[in-house]
Amino acid sequence: MSVKVKIGLIIGAVLAIVAFFFTIVSGISELYASPADPDRAMTGEVIEYRVLYAKEIVEIKHMLFGVIPTYSERFYITTNEDGVNSLAVRADEKWFEDNFTPDGLAIAPVQISALIKSAGSKRGLNLVSVNEKLGDSVRVDTGQYADAEYVSEATLKIVSGILLITAVITFILLLILVLKGVLAKGGAGANAMAIAAIIQLAAFIIILLAI
Repeated sequence: MSVKVKIGLIIGAVLAIVAFFFTIVSGISELYASPADPDRAMTGEVIEYRVLYAKEIVEIKHMLFGVIPTYSERFYITTNEDGVNSLAVRADEKWFEDNFTPDGLAIAPVQISALIKSAGSKRGLNLVSVNEKLGDSVRVDTGQYADAEYVSEATLKIVSGILLITAVITFILLLILVLKGVLAKGGAGANAMAIAAIIQLAAFIIILLAI
């Protein structure tokens, strides 16, 4: 086995390990995050509380490769049932339309489950400027936000990690089969495996960019 092939195998193994820890392990840890008191929750913990008021404060529009529009993230300032604590919450537009009047009042108290995340980790989210626009009447914690869509995002992380690992395994298996002469280089079988690995890798990249 040549030095280039060995280097390729090592790089593939490293990518698989990175995918495992930064996507699969991360996604699983978010799905099974510890519950916490909403008033004292830390990053990485899940809170549950009832919302009486919500108002959209930020919309982040995402573009694939900076050109193709993909989706938008919406953040709302929410007030809980005691009317005192306010928190920035990431939720979809349908959540707001189904549960609140156009003025932001809850049709009925809305129970949410959300994962506390660092505001600094979300590109395009500047809660300091949000507070400046809101004035002194209502303010949000500028260091963190609650992600009400964390379950779907964590699931996508796990799926993306699996896709990368299977792509790496397919590439490595293809290389071994070609080297051993089981598959002919450039043959139909080798090409099919290469295309399958490329599709898996492309799907991984698209999902990763989406989250």
